[in-house]
Formats: sequence, structure tokens, C-alpha cells
Amino acid sequence: MIEKKKKWKLADFDYPLPERYIAQYPEKRRDLSKLLVLHKDTGEIEHKIFSNLPDYLTNVYKKCFL
Repeated sequence: MIEKKKKWKLADFDYPLPERYIAQYPEKRRDLSKLLVLHKDTGEIEHKIFSNLPDYLTNVYKKCFL
């Protein structure tokens, strides 16, 4: 069976977010900023920090960006 891809709309990403969860200022150390990781194959969500980003990139992307 062929699975149909969903067409996303901007409204699909609209949700209530209390102001206390919205950063007012950036982290002094940007590498300590929060990073949410979603594993597409399992749906698992991890809460990491931005300095962990290279752990989730393939070698192709690591060569381009790091």
C-alpha cells in the first residue's frame, strides 16, 4: 500500500505556548541552547543541547558545516 504524504499548512504548527517558555534573550553560550531531537523512524523525542548537533548529522553534513 502506498502511503500518501500529508500536505502541511502553516496552521498545523499553531499552538498555545505560555510566554514563560519563550526565550527573551539568547544563551550567553550559544552551544548550550536547547535542541529538540525527533527520531522520525521511532517518534522518540530527546531533549539535548546544541553542542550535541554533530552527533545527529551524517558525515556528508559534517563535512559541509563543521
